[in-house]
Order: sequence, then structure tokens, then C-alpha cells
Amino acid sequence: MDFDLSRPQQLLQRTLRDFFQREYPSAAVRQAEATELGYLPTVYQQLGRLGVLGVGLSPALGGAGGGWLETCVLYEEAGRALFTSPHLPSVVLAGRLLARWGSAAQQQAWLPGLAQGTHTLAFGWPLDRGEAGPAPLVAERTADGYRVQGTVPHVAGWPGAAGVLLVADLAGAAGRQVLLLAPPDAGFRVTPQPLLGGEPLVALRCDALPLPAEAAVGEPRPSPELLQPTLDGAKVAVAARALGIATACLDRAVAYAKQREQFGRPIGSFQAIQHRLAHLAIQVAEVRWLTYTAAWALDQGEDAHRAAAMAKLRAGAVARDAGKDCILVHGGVGFIVESDPPLYYRHGKPLEFVLGPPEAQRALIAAAHTPFIPA
Repeated sequence: MDFDLSRPQQLLQRTLRDFFQREYPSAAVRQAEATELGYLPTVYQQLGRLGVLGVGLSPALGGAGGGWLETCVLYEEAGRALFTSPHLPSVVLAGRLLARWGSAAQQQAWLPGLAQGTHTLAFGWPLDRGEAGPAPLVAERTADGYRVQGTVPHVAGWPGAAGVLLVADLAGAAGRQVLLLAPPDAGFRVTPQPLLGGEPLVALRCDALPLPAEAAVGEPRPSPELLQPTLDGAKVAVAARALGIATACLDRAVAYAKQREQFGRPIGSFQAIQHRLAHLAIQVAEVRWLTYTAAWALDQGEDAHRAAAMAKLRAGAVARDAGKDCILVHGGVGFIVESDPPLYYRHGKPLEFVLGPPEAQRALIAAAHTPFIPA
């Protein structure tokens, strides 16, 4: 068994790490949190010029190639740097769905720009739902297209987006859903819902919103076929981001424990600190295995539904605990708002609920064992 990254993946990792160390210090994290967009477009577009935003999209469609493993490398390094961007809704979700179901004209119109970072797409699906199923929107066919009704809570990637990819149940077609591309000025009612880490979410309300027939992306399909493989991949990407945050917390806590002295010696020499850091190191290793195993399974075309849930569940909890441990190891300075440790907790904690809360992941994992558990 070989769990090492390939040479191209190692090169991607080094490129990203060097870039974030150079272009995205903690001051940039705070600057991004304070903006209306929740990210820095100039830095995002620099990544586009480096050719890494299109990871997972075919070069024939303007992407950089690679699969979910390469996406994990990108998201782990972004997590280490606390880099926020619209990449998850724009490329991982909307972009991959367009690449799978869209027409050649739709792909050429959107995917090269998404890969370059020159424009972005919001994704009209609740960010706290990681399972395919009934959509919060209903689309009714009309003589010249569709009429869409409903409200999507917690939509990601809306500020600054050039469009939104909506997911709607098709009226009169039980269990079938349709993807619809809409411009941001189509007539939505928008309510801001910012996250703890500064990322802006919105609720989108559609009141009999008219959309033309050409807004449809592909044909109506059953919900699991349409969405679930992409949602599973997005869960793995979120797990990789949480892994990056947890790894950075561990590295920072170890470095501080070596330099901070108390009672005449480094605090890392005390058993209480050593055991806390040892436990965190084990948790990080566990999340790394779960995350990259799930990504590998997705790239092999295997059913990774349960593996993605396991990775996302464990990674979210470890990112939360790592942020807390980083603060505690730093002692009093860790509780100062202007210091860096609180940044990691603020960005790690919401990941527990992105694409499904812990309870939903546990229910999914348990469902695989229910046939063997007597009533």
C-alpha cells in the first residue's frame, strides 16, 4: 500500500503552500472577514492564474485536470492558511454539475471562467444539507420555460457571483429534479446570513420566478442520480479543509509549547501539554486517512457515500477541538481577539455543519448497519 502523494500532487501541495505563505498571512484572513464578499478576489484570481482553481475539471473544459485527491490537496492547504473563497459552491458543486450535465454551450460559457476565477457561480442548495432529496424550490413548466417558487436557506457564494445554479423539484414529476441557471438580477429576494468565520451566506426567495427553457442544465433526473456523487465529493473537500485547519493548529501549538517557558522550562516538557498534543496528533492522522481514502474511492468510481460521511463527521469535530486546544496551549494570549489562535476556531467550528450536521452524518453511517441490528 502506498499512501504518499504522487509527484504531481506533491508539486501542487508545495505550490499552494508557498503561495499562501507569501500572499495570505493572518492579516489577509482578517481583511477577508471584514469584506462584503468574505474573500479577497485579487488573491482568488491569482490562484486562477496559477491554474489550481480548475482542479477536478477536465482541461478540455478549461480546467486543470485531476480528481478528488487533487481537490483534497487544494482544500487542505487552503484550510492551513484559513483561505476563504467561493470555490466550493462555484467550482466543486456548480462547476462539476455543469461539467457532468451541462450542454457544450453552457460548459464553454461558464467553466473556463470558473477555473480562472474571473467569474463565480452561487449554488442554490442549502449549505447545511449534504444529502440528495426534496429541494426547497419547485419548478413548474410553462409555455416558454419554468416558473420557480420557494426559498433556499443558507446559499453559499452569492455575493459577487455572475449567476446561480438552482436545484428544483419538477412539478408533476415525482422524485425528479432539474438544474436551472439564473442571473443574480432575475428577481430573487435576498436575506444575508453571515457565518461565524465571516463567510457570507444568504437566503434566496423565489416568488413565481420566471426562467427561460434554455436555463435548464441537462434533463430532469432523480435526485440521488443528479446530486449525490457531487455532494459526496464536496463533503470530502470540506473534510480536507478541516484537516488543514487542524494540522495548522497542531503545528502552531507544538511550536509555541517549545518556545514558551514556565517555571524555568518550556511548557512542552509538562505531561499535560504533551498528552494534549499527542491526542491531537492522533486525531489529525485519523482524519487524514479517512479523508484521502474517501477521495481515492471517489476517483475510482466507487460508492463513497458512507466514507464521505465518516470523513466529514470526524474532520469537523477534530477541527473544532484542534482550535480549542490551540487556544488552551497558548494560555492567556490564546484568548486575545487580536491573536491568531481564535481565527482557527472561528473557521473550524462552522465546518461541522456544512453539508450536513454531525447528527445527519451519524444517521447515514448507522443506516448501513441497521439490517444487522435486531429491532
